[in-house]
Amino acid sequence: MKFNLDIPSAGTMKAAILQQKAGNLDDAFKIVNDYPKPSIPSPPLDWVLVRVKAFGLNRAELRARDGNEAAKVEFGLFKDHWYEGISPPEILGEEFVGFVEDPGSSDLQKGDIVAGCKYGGGKAYNGSYAQYTLCLRRLLWKLETKLRWDVLGAIPMSFETAYGSMFWSCQCKPNQTLLIHGGTSSVGTAALALAKHYGINVITTTRSSNKVQRLKNLGAENIIVEDSPDKLSQVMSMYNLNGVENILELVGPKHMKKTIKHLSRGGYVVVTGVLDKDWSIDFSPAEDIPSGTYVTMYGAHPEHIDYEAKMQEIFMLVEDGKLNPSIDSVFKLDDIVLAHKRQGK
Repeated sequence: MKFNLDIPSAGTMKAAILQQKAGNLDDAFKIVNDYPKPSIPSPPLDWVLVRVKAFGLNRAELRARDGNEAAKVEFGLFKDHWYEGISPPEILGEEFVGFVEDPGSSDLQKGDIVAGCKYGGGKAYNGSYAQYTLCLRRLLWKLETKLRWDVLGAIPMSFETAYGSMFWSCQCKPNQTLLIHGGTSSVGTAALALAKHYGINVITTTRSSNKVQRLKNLGAENIIVEDSPDKLSQVMSMYNLNGVENILELVGPKHMKKTIKHLSRGGYVVVTGVLDKDWSIDFSPAEDIPSGTYVTMYGAHPEHIDYEAKMQEIFMLVEDGKLNPSIDSVFKLDDIVLAHKRQGK
């Protein structure tokens, strides 16, 4: 399905513009105060204009900044707008929290607090690195919350992806064990928080010994520093397990061939992330999938799931102190280059 992306403008706004031919990170973005402010397209369908108050950074935005082409699956509902060789829009940003500025023909009201992620912005059209962005109502979550904007901004993509991966793609249950491959990523730390809340045992990995203390501060007990190709297998054998019930693969699809070896019979591995920026995989199901195990993935929102209700529940758990999102740093839009430098460390 194709949407009307001939978006009219009404006034101007502040935005961070991606410089497509930037030679280095210092020149990757330009802050402007007179970028055309979007308004509701015609016909309106269920478009909503949101005033952005905070957003998180995502690995996909680093890939876009570096000129790596997005995979079709990343476009979600806007997959019919993808084509080979597609370039990112001028404004990146795939998640946000903010106020409804113009509800269009939706059921929302001006001033409602909303959040969204993987919503098409930053991929098929301009995203959330700006004062305003457009989002389809079906991809918005209306929220009732008293959380600060910086806390709200740390939740949408990481917790939605972690929850969906663990409970809708995998089959995580209390007292089972989850291996998080790529544990210091935003999705990895969100998965750790969710696992602790729901009584799931965790083994988590990092490539850097410098990040071990951060994982411990977040509550991790079983940490593998993967500083050599065979380290994961070496350490996993020390746990004396007949495999784990679930694996969250965040480093990249090609790493699944290594992690899947540690699944127990009936276990699930979900391929969710591409921290290595590579969607490709040389994979033979007959050779690489252990008998009686399952391979799945998690991407854009499945249509049959009530995300708004689930995300409201997660936001309330954070508000009640039962979930703690990991906030590494907070930056102003003017410092988007510094934010990208920080994420790349």
